[in-house]
Amino acid sequence: MTRVNDTFNPSRVGYLFRLEALRGWRNILIISGSFLAVSLFISVIMGYFGGTFDHEATFSTLLFIGGIIYTSRVFSSFYRREWNVSTLMLPASLLEKWLTQLLLSTLGWVVFSLVTYLLFSLASWGLNLLLWQNRIPLFLPGAGTGELILSYFVSQSLFFLGSAVFRKAAFFKTLLSSVGVMVALGLLMLLFLRIIFWEEMSGLLQEGEEFWISLNLDESRLQGPAEVWEVLGKVFYYGLLPLFCWFTALVRLKEVEVNHGV
Repeated sequence: MTRVNDTFNPSRVGYLFRLEALRGWRNILIISGSFLAVSLFISVIMGYFGGTFDHEATFSTLLFIGGIIYTSRVFSSFYRREWNVSTLMLPASLLEKWLTQLLLSTLGWVVFSLVTYLLFSLASWGLNLLLWQNRIPLFLPGAGTGELILSYFVSQSLFFLGSAVFRKAAFFKTLLSSVGVMVALGLLMLLFLRIIFWEEMSGLLQEGEEFWISLNLDESRLQGPAEVWEVLGKVFYYGLLPLFCWFTALVRLKEVEVNHGV
């Protein structure tokens, strides 16, 4: 007999998607609605003074801050004693539960953010036109929005992993861990440069000088390798890093399932 936990059924993923969406929609609407209500008030004030409104910054705040806060809580039910039994005993495989939360916190949140912000943009435009005859531009997603979404997927993957790893305060612990890792990588990069270019290095980031000048290097000498490293960096940042975090989260959840969330 095949166990549920050993199978994958797309229809069960659909049911889980709807269940999780219905379970968390109130908190999501309250948080996002409060933020957009304040933003609408600010846009009306700016319209009164004849100013404009920075849609890109406001949408980025909704997408990133709201998304990573939501993501950092997606696996909290695996650890809370009053929920973990019902979550682990839910008639669906661990892969299906993991995929449901992944879809909700990536594509689901992106679609939600775009739709709600487009509605906010229409409301802001209409109110300013009605009250002050000031035509504040509408929010129109473009190439820059696509880059924001790709960057969001990277940030989301870190907090997705953090939600699976940390039992409590996943948001703050993931944030501190990410900062620590970036600082360590920066120090390793400086050490790497010091070892490779030790003969030509006269200092780092000297006041009033460009980085390559302080290294006494010819930029043309590094142009070819720099382009290669740029491509490799994008592949790692936008592709390998999110995949690593997502699948590491799945491995961690398997451990939690074996230990019953203890």
